Amino acid sequence: MAQYYFDLRDGDAFHKDRQGVELGNIAEAQAAAAELLAGMARDLPSRIINTKGCPMAVEARDISGPLFVVIFGFVERGPNSGGSKQAEKKPARAWLKS
Repeated sequence: MAQYYFDLRDGDAFHKDRQGVELGNIAEAQAAAAELLAGMARDLPSRIINTKGCPMAVEARDISGPLFVVIFGFVERGPNSGGSKQAEKKPARAWLKS
């Protein structure tokens, strides 16, 4: 068993996980991160969000450092998006800058 931490980003808000949870392996950590993000996404209809960019992410780490990031966001496309017809391409890390 290893201790995994799941830091949450929601728009400009950042919540550092100081407690963590013990899980058996990285696959269990990935499943836990996906469930956390799915729960955050389910709450979206009840609040106003900025649909540009990436409003939510779960950043997983262990005692050795960062492991992976699960991202949920919107990319506007089409004639009503206010931008070009092609979506802006950014590396995942660019969305997570503080």
